[in-house]
Amino acid sequence: MQADTTICNLALGHLKITETIANVLTEDSVVARQCRLHWTPVLREVLRAYPWRFATKRWSLGGPSDSDKPVFRWDYAYKLPEECLRIIKVYGADQREMDGDGSWAKEGNCVVSNEEGPLYLKGVQLIEDANLFDDSFINALGFRLAAQIAPGVGESKQQGPMLNTFRELVNSGQSIDSSEAAPPKKKTGGWSGAYRR
Repeated sequence: MQADTTICNLALGHLKITETIANVLTEDSVVARQCRLHWTPVLREVLRAYPWRFATKRWSLGGPSDSDKPVFRWDYAYKLPEECLRIIKVYGADQREMDGDGSWAKEGNCVVSNEEGPLYLKGVQLIEDANLFDDSFINALGFRLAAQIAPGVGESKQQGPMLNTFRELVNSGQSIDSSEAAPPKKKTGGWSGAYRR
């Protein structure tokens, strides 16, 4: 069975619907049509909900875009890759994180900044192959899809509980996901840092 069909059946199971889908891409049942209708927007939403490590990618944004040059406030605009759904961090030409107040912003399909490029980007990419999904992500996606299709399959009362479970799973996914990397270095400085010196 295809991975996306399995996730759709997982969503139906959360709604206590015993009917299953054999192939979500070809089946003409109400439940399959509802899953197809909502799949892409829900997938994009869940990918954006958290910086999932399995979907993390780094890009070079290169130089600024002449056609998108900001009219005021910012000096440069850098086109975002089409498959980038969420920005996690932006790095300057020296490949150091641009984390100062007001150092960059997302506007439309660009990153705007006063930093002369090239810029580098860490973000969440659109992954459409369900075989590549992480287990925590699959669980979250199943509940979010269940919430979205609930009204269309006659289970409107289940929408709220499904959304709550989705939010809980995203939070628990964060704790699992964050354990799969070295902890960030603690920044020193301020009163407590000065006191320790």
